[in-house]
Order: sequence, then structure tokens, then C-alpha cells
Amino acid sequence: IGGAPAANPAATSGDQVAPASAPMAFDPPAAGSRYGGDGYSWLPYTTRGYVGISGGQAEIGDMACSPLYSCDDSSDRLIKAYTGGMFNDHFGIELAYFNTGNIDRSGGRVRAHGGNVSLIAQAPLGAMAAVYAKVGGTYAWTKTSVGPLAIGIPSGNQSDAGASYGAGLRVNASQNWAFVLEWERHALKFAGDDKNGTKLTTLGVQYRF
Repeated sequence: IGGAPAANPAATSGDQVAPASAPMAFDPPAAGSRYGGDGYSWLPYTTRGYVGISGGQAEIGDMACSPLYSCDDSSDRLIKAYTGGMFNDHFGIELAYFNTGNIDRSGGRVRAHGGNVSLIAQAPLGAMAAVYAKVGGTYAWTKTSVGPLAIGIPSGNQSDAGASYGAGLRVNASQNWAFVLEWERHALKFAGDDKNGTKLTTLGVQYRF
């Protein structure tokens, strides 16, 4: 009778609240997913999906060039959009579309666009960053035009499949957003040329579901 009320266990001074863990760059936390589980993905048989958009520079390999015109080797108007998902903590798959923009050469223009599918292998750099490598294949369409004085320089449209590979660095900005720096090489076929080693260097943002 008249005894002191029982103390609330949650209010005892000995209890401590565990700090929230930082989001892992290589393993987006399930708590950040709007769909529960391991996170939603647009790609079958994968979880922890993501989408991204990037811009940067496309650099074509050795191509014939007329001495009567200037010949650029790169374009700063490259755009790329992609989506991916993970099979487990370290391996996944990614689908992408890119467009190099126009590259002025031989009095005309060279440009390419295509789709890519790549397998991804990644590893963490602490809690907030990750590095990854990728290998896959690209199907691309290319168009080459030349000026009237570019005699003997091939022109026309080409399309073909070729191998691709690359590497990148991802750094978390928040639980769902990250910055991504990436380098890729794609074997693209241009008019009068064997499959060209076109290099793509991009910087962009990525959103993880």
C-alpha cells in the first residue's frame, strides 16, 4: 500500500539508444526502400534497384580524317541513363542507354547511340563509398558524314554489337542519393572502320529505391 510506482524500463538512465548506422554505398539499406524487403528493382531476379543519369565526354578512337578539315576526337555532350539491380551484396546487372552527341570531323559529323547490358562487381570503401568494375556488351548505331572535299573518307550509317568494359566510383550523398564517376570503353563500328574503341567518361547522380 502506498508503494512507489514501478519505474518505466525505457526511461532508466542505463539505457542507451543505438545510433543510426550510415548508409552503405555497396548495400543500400532495406529501411530506405519504399517497398520493404531488400529493396525494389525494375530488373527481374534482382533487389536493391537503382536508376541514374550522367553526362560527360565521349572520345572516339583512331579514324580516318581529311587534312582539309579540322577533326575533333571528342564530344562534351554525352548523356547516359541507366537502371540496375543486385543479385547479392557484390554482384549485379545494369542496363544503359547512351548518346555521344556530335563530334565534328572532316567537314561533317560523327555520332553514336546505343544500349548496353553489363554485369557489375563491386566492393566497399568504408561505409560511404564503393568501387566497381563492369563487363558486358553494347549494340550501337553510328552515323558519319563528311564535307565535299573529304575525298576518300568513308561516310554512312553502321550498326553492330561489340564488347564493353569499365570501372567506377560511387559516393553516397544520402540514404538514397549518390554521386557516380565512371569510365567505360565500347567497341563501336563506324563507316569504313573496324570496331572502334570509344571511351565514355561520365559524372552523374544515382537514386536507389
